[in-house]
Amino acid sequence: VGINCFDMKIGAIRCGPPTFVFVNKQIISASNADAVLAICDRFSAELDAVNVSTAMHRLAKSGAREATRNGILESSAGRLLLGRLRSLLPEFGSQALANSAWSFATL
Repeated sequence: VGINCFDMKIGAIRCGPPTFVFVNKQIISASNADAVLAICDRFSAELDAVNVSTAMHRLAKSGAREATRNGILESSAGRLLLGRLRSLLPEFGSQALANSAWSFATL
């Protein structure tokens, strides 16, 4: 039995964990707020509650003043992330909810 490793969502061959795990690793390794938003923009349809919560946390951790000053949450990618947060909110577990609340308080 062969395993099909072509991921239609990213248009590439990638064997390994499901997309949401891959996306979360990308978000965690992002070096700044712009990189976090670029990842979220690229994988917007695949973002799950944990990805959104992680992205919000990374944005806040990257420097609340930087994020607020640059209007990151008002950018198109920022608005997309907030839209995903709103739509996925019923799926948030306690940790994702706490991380997102902390992020909003920090930003």
